[in-house]
Amino acid sequence: MVMEPALRVTAFGEVDQALLDQLRRDLDLTKTGRLSDDQDSTMGYRWDDLGNGNTVRRSLLRDSPGTWTFRVTYEGRQPSSELVDRYRAEAVGAFQRAGLVINREWRQ
Repeated sequence: MVMEPALRVTAFGEVDQALLDQLRRDLDLTKTGRLSDDQDSTMGYRWDDLGNGNTVRRSLLRDSPGTWTFRVTYEGRQPSSELVDRYRAEAVGAFQRAGLVINREWRQ
């Protein structure tokens, strides 16, 4: 099955290693990617098994220098509005605590 988009929150701001580690902790993501490697775009992820073959993936992406996106995709049944709202609130809070400026939000 193909992963379908559910949410994107994009923010601007400079992120050093300490701030990236904070974002990963705040969003409860597994560490991946390196700031020092310009080719690395996925900086953190987490798979959530919602049961009955329904899965959600949360990702922290470096789109370009100074541009960061928290993305939620799913496989199977679309996650509930309440769950997407929770993920959104977590992302907005983490970005704001990191001093990043929210630029854009999209949700299905």
